[in-house]
Amino acid sequence: MHRTLAFFVRVLNNMGSNKRDQEQQLLEIIARSKRNEASAQDLQKLDQWYNSFEEAPLYTDGMSADEEEKAMKMLLNRIHHVIDPEVKPVIGYQSWFTYKWVAVAALILLISGMALRFYLDAAQPDLDQSISTVNNILPGTNAATLTLADGRKIKLSESANGNLAKEAGVVIVKTTDGKLVYEVQNAAAETDQINTIATTIGETYQVRFSDGTAVWLNAASSLKFPAKFSKRSSRVVELNGEAYFEVSKDKAHPFIVKSKDQEVTVLGTHFNINSYADENNTKTTLLEGSVRVTNRAIMQGGDPGLRRDERKGNAEVLLKPGQQSLLDHTSIKVAEVQTDDVISWKNGNFMFNNEPMDVVMRKLSRWYPIDVKYSDPSVRNIKFFGTVSRFANVAAVLEMIALTKEVKFEVKGKEITVIRN
Repeated sequence: MHRTLAFFVRVLNNMGSNKRDQEQQLLEIIARSKRNEASAQDLQKLDQWYNSFEEAPLYTDGMSADEEEKAMKMLLNRIHHVIDPEVKPVIGYQSWFTYKWVAVAALILLISGMALRFYLDAAQPDLDQSISTVNNILPGTNAATLTLADGRKIKLSESANGNLAKEAGVVIVKTTDGKLVYEVQNAAAETDQINTIATTIGETYQVRFSDGTAVWLNAASSLKFPAKFSKRSSRVVELNGEAYFEVSKDKAHPFIVKSKDQEVTVLGTHFNINSYADENNTKTTLLEGSVRVTNRAIMQGGDPGLRRDERKGNAEVLLKPGQQSLLDHTSIKVAEVQTDDVISWKNGNFMFNNEPMDVVMRKLSRWYPIDVKYSDPSVRNIKFFGTVSRFANVAAVLEMIALTKEVKFEVKGKEITVIRN
């Protein structure tokens, strides 16, 4: 791993909550460095910043040496173009390493939302003019449909703020900041009334259950849950699609999420589940606490020659923070992941880290009303790095992908065909 590139890609994981103050300080030091007015203290500050990222986890694991070198050149050219557009971009990267302010300038660009756009050239290529025709395809919005136990449906984006309904000692409220909250009024009331909140393509919503658990529901997803959790049993919900959970602690009543072929059991923790039907694996990612993931298909079926305890060993895993389980019908595996990538959707971004084009486009098609096609099957496997706001028009996202020069797009209405360049 080239030391300079390692610095750039480690930055994202190490920025604290005071990003704006850090950005301003570094910009001032860079300005003084360019005027040859930097003090010894300034240079020491740059060294401290650089060294602070040395041992952080990387975003470039799995990249070949050639890919790293190409990424390095492209990123440095882009940095140089932004900082000093009148100067000819560099061809290599060795001499750049001596300019510490350039390394930290990369940090500023990353802070400012250009994270991981490694394959941007300093001179942007001419883009397919057809991309501009999809400027009218807007991003998704905060919306969902709530189905009550009696079958009534409430479109939350069209409902006024305030009380929406009452069920089983619970008042269902839409807050002024667009969340759905279940407030307990009668703690003694027991109920089996089930509600469902569902999003379509281009919708997302947040709900807080009666126990205080908060859930962010991604697009094209649904969540089935009791209006009020019983004090006599576990807290059980059912998910289709993707959601991020911050579970309220209650040791006496484990929280269980049932999704495609799996169950996730927790006492109180933060985690994300991606269980879309069109994905090959169900992915559960732990950010905080501990969860047990169970492959129901193996536990209920599996090899009839194995005892139940042997099947359990093959079908259950305990996750630690930073780990992700990948579950299919026959196995369950665990991998270390960058959790910021996984929950970027919750934070209002698309973040792609060496992801195949078909995965990238599936994510886009759940958020924008588009129909994606491919000129040939091999296009699906082209890998992409990049970060862009989920609130940008789809044209901005396609333009960023086109800047890789790996693909271009043919647009006809809402049908988008991905073509190898």
